[in-house]
Amino acid sequence: MAPHSYKSTFRSRVWRERVCVIRILNSTEGQENFGGVADSSIPGKQLEKRKGMGITSKILKRFNVEWTSRLSYTQTVQQTQRNGQRSEHVDEPIFRLTMCIDDTVSELKASIRRMVPRYDTLKKPLFYKLNKPMPIAPEDNLQQRIENEEKIKNCATLLAKSSDDLQDLFPKSDEVGYHRLHVIVKFPMAMINHPAKKLIYRAQFQDGSLLWKRQDLRSKVFHTVNLTYSDYENLEKCLSELYPDRQEKTYQAKMDGARSVKLDFLNSLPSINASNDNDDGDDIDDELHSLFPTTLEYLDLHSLGLKKLPPRMPSLLLIRQEYKVLSEMLDGLPTEAAHSTLITGQPGTVTGKTSYLYLHLVKCMIAGTPCLFQTFDGPVYHVSEFITEVRHWSGEPIIAICNANGDTSQPPQFILQNEKIQMIAASSPDAECARWLGKMSTWSVKKFFTKLWSPQELVLTGLFLHCNDLVYSRLQEATAYFGFNPRNCFYASSSPLIFTQIKATMLNEICRVSLRIRDFRSLFDDFSTTSSLYSGFEMSPKDDQRLLAEAQIAAVSPWALDNLFKRQLEADVSYNAYRSIMKAPKMGILRGQMFERQVLKFFAGLKENMPFRIRSLDDSMTSHWVYPGPTSCSSFYPLTFIQLLEVAVTLKKPLCLTMPNPLNFPAVASILYDPSQGFTGIQITSQTTHPVVVMGFKQIQKLYSRLVVGLGSSIPLGTRWRFIFVVPDDIAASFTKQPLGGGGTDNQGWLKSVDQYVLGLKEDMIWLKT
Repeated sequence: MAPHSYKSTFRSRVWRERVCVIRILNSTEGQENFGGVADSSIPGKQLEKRKGMGITSKILKRFNVEWTSRLSYTQTVQQTQRNGQRSEHVDEPIFRLTMCIDDTVSELKASIRRMVPRYDTLKKPLFYKLNKPMPIAPEDNLQQRIENEEKIKNCATLLAKSSDDLQDLFPKSDEVGYHRLHVIVKFPMAMINHPAKKLIYRAQFQDGSLLWKRQDLRSKVFHTVNLTYSDYENLEKCLSELYPDRQEKTYQAKMDGARSVKLDFLNSLPSINASNDNDDGDDIDDELHSLFPTTLEYLDLHSLGLKKLPPRMPSLLLIRQEYKVLSEMLDGLPTEAAHSTLITGQPGTVTGKTSYLYLHLVKCMIAGTPCLFQTFDGPVYHVSEFITEVRHWSGEPIIAICNANGDTSQPPQFILQNEKIQMIAASSPDAECARWLGKMSTWSVKKFFTKLWSPQELVLTGLFLHCNDLVYSRLQEATAYFGFNPRNCFYASSSPLIFTQIKATMLNEICRVSLRIRDFRSLFDDFSTTSSLYSGFEMSPKDDQRLLAEAQIAAVSPWALDNLFKRQLEADVSYNAYRSIMKAPKMGILRGQMFERQVLKFFAGLKENMPFRIRSLDDSMTSHWVYPGPTSCSSFYPLTFIQLLEVAVTLKKPLCLTMPNPLNFPAVASILYDPSQGFTGIQITSQTTHPVVVMGFKQIQKLYSRLVVGLGSSIPLGTRWRFIFVVPDDIAASFTKQPLGGGGTDNQGWLKSVDQYVLGLKEDMIWLKT
């Protein structure tokens, strides 16, 4: 008798993709889970029938995989032929696999490949793991429930690493049995309808005109506007009229209408606006206000008339400064394989690698520069006055723009082996990427690592260019947890529920990492291939050369770093982790973050006043400075800064305010208020050079002035600011006066108003080793 019936092949109207479900059954238990929630609809007798088919309780640490389809393979092929459909859209026959617990994703794919007839004629399957458990029952509406998720990337995570073990991807929990898993498998839609191909054709024939060699149409897709704080307020007013409840805590970010409102608003602005209107007011968020005025450059693909955009390509694309730098680095290189370039970046986030390729393509078409273009997991097109699909190249030297991403896509052999083709590829820096790079005809491939998003890029994109109506306060809150990761911040800002889900997922990944904390340094040796590290940690280039080999590793936020060590009660665990990366060049930023965290923890733990000897960076004279203990500590935002200080001043109690992210007050890590000494700015660093951002002083001064107006003589006044750099003791003697930047002509004035000091602390002391 056949096992419990289960229809597994979906043609989702929302995804427009072929979606299948692989169900993995426990050999010894009688319940099924789809992503983890138990379904009690399977009677115990059916389990016995399964055992009668050879699945015995003796097979303990093994998976049993079953894939059920609506029609047999032959029936489906006959039906698609009668309907005139492509044979790519076929369902596969029922088959059964037995997988070992320590098998990898690659071995699972290989097993499926052996079982599916004519697998090589089909598009490569992509494996997804559900982010949130979903019950199978009731089975009759399972397909609809999955479709309601709208986008597979919102409800599942791509299992892109073929080397990952199944047991690591699906750990045992209260909800998910150790030997029973369910995996969504999707086949990409037929490439005949690939949006990238539509982009190319629409770009040529839009409004009967050719984009090819049409410099006069450049202004139709490329836009530059100046934005002021008043522009932000005007856009907010328009969106508030459309969505009156957008400031409510339960607000779900809307997309219908939001994109049109933003696009119309941007189009209403003059292309060049030299206004420097700062619109100073008494009741504004200084952090947000500091972003204006600014220049916003973007690519508008709406003007191409696309109904569906290419994958990973936003309709309004921010032209990052990083894109300009990359173009400058690529321009002028000879068109040959020896000058091929790989553009890579932080795994698990949206750094814009794919977007840059499409931007480069549009520029090539406008300039009339022939090129080859490979879509994500798709064919290769020769882009010139006419568009043709190619499978080889024997013509003149040419640039090949390739969207490659590990084992799911890679440039074809005729590109990799042709010395006349200069490849510009985008990919994550994983082992699969290194494998296909090794097949190239040259070993001199330049590897550039893109910079992470800046706070300004994140906020401006979210407010003015993102398709959803994202609210600033939520973007601000998201950065305290996820850093400036655009993917996580934009998703989290769209809904309180999604925020909670992403935070919980990130916390789970960090907890998995913490289990290996005793082998801290080796944990990061294979950062680019260890997916569990992507949530809480990030990579960035060391300097403007952007070399992949020198990329630096850091925690995405203080919250992420705190949770990494939260479960480790022994003080020596974090101390040993810190010591293990002391001489690791790529761990410098992370080491500094760990030192900063421990200094703040050390100060917060003082039970009584503690004197320290500090050295002036102006005349090298030493003096005593007392840290008041015990001192309460709080994280702050500009809008809560005054409220927290008002309470401390009124009660005459010391208070240390720490920043949740570097966008708040970039000049300091924390601000200490002592009733007997006034205010002290504290900056913690493990580097010998740490420039001070004047903008941070200006923000503090503005808030301080408001506090003085409200409390008057209750606050100790002074004409100079005390600013203390806290550094490891071994570099304190050589630490020099730090430059001030970002203040323009005000820099010299602030240099005269700020007294810089340095305080050296021994690491073993702050980790309570002595």
